[in-house]
Amino acid sequence: MSRLLKMTLEDFQGKVVIEDNMTGCFNANVGLRRGDVLSVILFNLLLDHVIKKLDIRGNISTAMVQINTYAKDVVVISRNVKNLEE
Repeated sequence: MSRLLKMTLEDFQGKVVIEDNMTGCFNANVGLRRGDVLSVILFNLLLDHVIKKLDIRGNISTAMVQINTYAKDVVVISRNVKNLEE
């Protein structure tokens, strides 16, 4: 996995368009390219790991805290502030 990440990030150059003018090339050494399939996979793996660590049990009528996710958005719902802070 780390080799795949390295290959994705190596030798990446970008340009920025500002008011119909394109900048020169610059090297990007940090982060993933916008729209890169790998960024979606990594985000979902991380989000899945975090949600499992929370160990929320029950169903919609009994759980004190619920997590709803869609794409990159995460909503945490709680019956009270104390449970949300935990």
